Amino acid sequence: MKWHLALGLAILQAGTDAARATPPDIIDLRDEIFGFSEQSIFLLRSTWDNLGVYSSEQREVFLVVVDRQSGAESLAPVYQVRRDEDQAREASGPGTTWWMTRAVVPAEAVNPWQVLAEARGVPYGAGGQGDSGPAPVEGSLAPGGEIHIGLETGWSWRGEGAVLVAGIGSRLDGIAAALGEPQRIAPVTVRDLLAGQVFTDQDCDIAGGQVLDRAAGGPPSALVRIDCVEGEGGQLASLLIVLPEAWRVAAAP
Repeated sequence: MKWHLALGLAILQAGTDAARATPPDIIDLRDEIFGFSEQSIFLLRSTWDNLGVYSSEQREVFLVVVDRQSGAESLAPVYQVRRDEDQAREASGPGTTWWMTRAVVPAEAVNPWQVLAEARGVPYGAGGQGDSGPAPVEGSLAPGGEIHIGLETGWSWRGEGAVLVAGIGSRLDGIAAALGEPQRIAPVTVRDLLAGQVFTDQDCDIAGGQVLDRAAGGPPSALVRIDCVEGEGGQLASLLIVLPEAWRVAAAP
């Protein structure tokens, strides 16, 4: 009886140690500008899933087409890759890890370059090419608060910050529906990690602003980067929100 009790305690302790040795399941998201046309802004929305372990990860990329007038988004898959630590391959030195990589192009995937070409769009170039520049963002994301982006040239945007925060959850819902269900240790799903989240100004911060100037065709467009952290697991969503044209309250002379 004592042997069975000792074995049971040993198994319980081993399970506890294993749980401590694994990180929480986390899926992070980040947007980057890919290109633009007169009607749309094209973003690449990347996800990183640690699968609840230190030795594996899965990354996926989606093309987000944003209407410059309304801010409405459409989402399409581009690429998926899973990496697992190759423990059979001897490391060449301390801190070196070899990975086995399996890349997948989903059957419904789109080619971002083809989509951009069909829209007669332009690849985004930061810095010297002058497609966009940083724009100071002032204000609050709290309910009733207002954010404001203004440039010395006279262009200005103004609207309720809480509206932007409220839209973060629906964007995560869209990603949750588009992602597959990779194999993981913990009994959780992608939807458990991403879907149905409600963020407030306490979870999110304004991380910066950008303005695509008239070189992009038509009036300029303003984008705000909002970083939201899910408190329990520490997941980060760093998303670019294109402000609707209705928010533009002043035009350059």
